[in-house]
Amino acid sequence: MNISTLFQNAVAQVVLLWVVVIAIECLLWKAIESNERNATDDDRGDEDIKRGWMRIAMGFVLFLGLLFTALICTDPKHQKAFSDNSPSIHQVSFLF
Repeated sequence: MNISTLFQNAVAQVVLLWVVVIAIECLLWKAIESNERNATDDDRGDEDIKRGWMRIAMGFVLFLGLLFTALICTDPKHQKAFSDNSPSIHQVSFLF
């Protein structure tokens, strides 16, 4: 299986999408933790606002991940990938 065929596979697209979503979520989580550790009493209010916006961004990234997963799964050219003719887990296990 070559790389162009792999990215036409809906399962591979969903897996790649969620790898990116999880990576972004981890970066945002680390930024929130770093922000909490470095905040002093003087700038606590501003830092709380920043952390709030970062948490909103995390929710938005998860929403986009779910939206794009739904778009990939409902795309007519990918319907075969989610039918009975889909490849077995052994054929796509190299992704994991």
